[in-house]
Amino acid sequence: MWTHLEDKDVAARKGHRCLLCDRMIPKGMTYRRRTGVESGEGFITMHMHRRCEKATADWSEMDWELGCDPADFRQMLKEQPHD
Repeated sequence: MWTHLEDKDVAARKGHRCLLCDRMIPKGMTYRRRTGVESGEGFITMHMHRRCEKATADWSEMDWELGCDPADFRQMLKEQPHD
């Protein structure tokens, strides 16, 4: 079971890989950092581009459980209008 603790937009002090699209979040870019606790695993920190995280706004808990292939997720982003 996942317990959400915090979402925060932060500037990357080093490169991270986006959980959703699997592309790099370069040093200096502002990204979404999500922290929580997964029972049996402990504290978890996820790093996501802000655009990628925004694309999941209507995801259900089950969508997050099932996840998404990064290549499929990148294709979904291409099909969405840009802000």
